[in-house]
Amino acid sequence: MRSQVHELIAGPVKQNELGTIVCRHCSNIIGTLPTNGVKIKYMVCEQEACRKQEGSVSA
Repeated sequence: MRSQVHELIAGPVKQNELGTIVCRHCSNIIGTLPTNGVKIKYMVCEQEACRKQEGSVSA
């Protein structure tokens, strides 16, 4: 029993992907990130309409 507990403790620690990457224009989820807590990061997705909006915002 002790060896089983030791194996569980010594095994690899799995990181949770609590970070979410969201498109700032269409709000689609782009991906996730391994973070220590819940976090939301905003980027622009690959959709042409979102890319055009990003271009007009920075101009």
